Amino acid sequence: MTSPPPGVHPTEPLTAPDGTAVDVDVELVPLVRAVWAGGWATAGSCQDLGDAADALRALGDRAPDHATEAFAAFYRGYAWLKMPRPDALAFLNALAATPFRDRVTARWGPEAWRVDVAVRHDGDRGFTLAPTAHLHFPRTQTPELTAVVTALRDGTP
Repeated sequence: MTSPPPGVHPTEPLTAPDGTAVDVDVELVPLVRAVWAGGWATAGSCQDLGDAADALRALGDRAPDHATEAFAAFYRGYAWLKMPRPDALAFLNALAATPFRDRVTARWGPEAWRVDVAVRHDGDRGFTLAPTAHLHFPRTQTPELTAVVTALRDGTP
């Protein structure tokens, strides 16, 4: 799990369930721990993807193509979890049975999540779905989400 780009937000070193050492943005540490404890895997995270994009843009010529002003503006104030697709689907389905239902099922709105899975062209195989899903949610929801995920883990949604 990485927090792109390194150094944008303060991080805390954690050990993922698979034994990998990872740095997690401090605002997301309790949430990531709760997600892992619930049996779901993560592949990346960031406490504010708009901030991260702004930092990438500051790299100038070394900035990745996606780090545009529009990208930064679209994701400013949104936290990000990258999860393997099966874990993301299970996680979202679990959240749909909680007070987060309207947030994870709505397509647009001030509290709605933005969830996507990339479609990629893979040479001879043609188009395929990426193995991971990207879950973007308002950063302000992080403490409540952590509590809900902890309750799911404990069997008390």
